[in-house]
Amino acid sequence: MIARLETVGVTYYADPGHTQPAQINRLFGGRGAYFDDPDGHNMEIMTRPCVRP
Repeated sequence: MIARLETVGVTYYADPGHTQPAQINRLFGGRGAYFDDPDGHNMEIMTRPCVRP
């Protein structure tokens, strides 16, 4: 899924505040990213859910 964002030129971030561009969130073993949809809404995608200890 991240590759699709890169292919179409969407900037993604590791955090919802958009301070870590071109990085993914790996918190608690998860894998996800945040990006703005075309209307400016903050979206999150998860390709592997996090598991809290």
